[in-house]
Amino acid sequence: MTASRTMSPEMSSLMRSLLPKNEQVTNCRDNLARFSAELDRARKRLEHLEKKERYFLGNLLHTPGFEKGKEFKSLQLHLPDLAVDFKRTVVVYLTFGEFLKRKDVNGKYTLDKNILSKVIERYIDDLTIIKKRQDCQRIQLPKIAGLMTNLIVKYRPVVPKSINDNPHPNVNEAFAVYHALCICSDFSNGNELEAFYKTDQHDEFVENMVYLLNRNYTPESLIMIYRTLCLSHFRSFLGKQVDG
Repeated sequence: MTASRTMSPEMSSLMRSLLPKNEQVTNCRDNLARFSAELDRARKRLEHLEKKERYFLGNLLHTPGFEKGKEFKSLQLHLPDLAVDFKRTVVVYLTFGEFLKRKDVNGKYTLDKNILSKVIERYIDDLTIIKKRQDCQRIQLPKIAGLMTNLIVKYRPVVPKSINDNPHPNVNEAFAVYHALCICSDFSNGNELEAFYKTDQHDEFVENMVYLLNRNYTPESLIMIYRTLCLSHFRSFLGKQVDG
C-alpha cells in the first residue's frame, strides 16, 4: 500500500506556523552579523585612536615646542573623540598657548609636564566621584571648569622658564580662570568669548576670581560661579554635556 504524499491539515498548520519563526531567526542572524561588523569597526577605530593618543601624548610630554606645531593644533578638530585624560591635557596646552600671548606672561612661563600629569590624574579621580555622586555619565562644561580651576591653583603647573625669574604670584590663578573661560565657551567655539572680552565685566570678573582663588573656596562653589557666568554670557553652551 503506497503512503499518501498529501500533508495532513495538522502538519500543514504546523509548517505555516514555523515560517514566521524561520524569518525571525534569519532576521536575528542578519542583525547579529551587522552588529558584529559594527563592533569590529569600532574596535579598529579605538585601536587607531589609542595609537594616535599615545603618539601625541608622548610628544607633548617629551618634545619641546610640539604644542606649537600644525599637527598638534589639528587635534582641536578631534577633541570630542579623544579619551578624557588626553582631551584635558590637550585643552590645557591649547589654552596655555593662547594665554602666553598676553604681554605680561609671554616668553616667561611654561607648563611643568610632571605637575600637569598630576593635575589630570587628580581630575580623573574627581570626575569619577562627581559622576557617581550625581549618577550621570556626562557632565556640563561649568563642572569641568570648576574642577580644573581648583586643581590648577592647587598644583600650580605654570612655572617660570628660568630659575632666576621671579614668578608672578597669581600667574596660576590667572591661567586657571582663562582656561575656565575657554571651557565654558566651548573652547572659543563662537563669538561669545570674544564678546565677553570686550565688556567691562571681563576684567572685573577675572580680578574677583583671582582674589577668591587666594582665599577659601571649594570646587563646588567654583562650579556654581561658572554656571552663573554661563547663564549670563555663554547660554548656548550651558546645556552641552560631554564625557569629561
